[in-house]
Amino acid sequence: MNRENLSKIDAAIIMAFLTAISYRVAYAYEISYQKYYHSPDMFIELNMYSITKIALFIFCFLIGACLVIYGGIYQKLGVMGMT
Repeated sequence: MNRENLSKIDAAIIMAFLTAISYRVAYAYEISYQKYYHSPDMFIELNMYSITKIALFIFCFLIGACLVIYGGIYQKLGVMGMT
């Protein structure tokens, strides 16, 4: 396999993982919301809006975490004029 095919597989795995995590977090949020109002679990509704909202939050959090981690590393090393 060449490098291009490997990068596509990795991106597909990452997107599948992000989608699965988003479903899980959205479902946990909906369960806690329903339990607060003492509603039965049968009224939980997961739609594209709730999944997309959670996926966007997770994506932004991961990008922010990477920027903080790599920014700290670059600052300690004095790379790219960040001294």
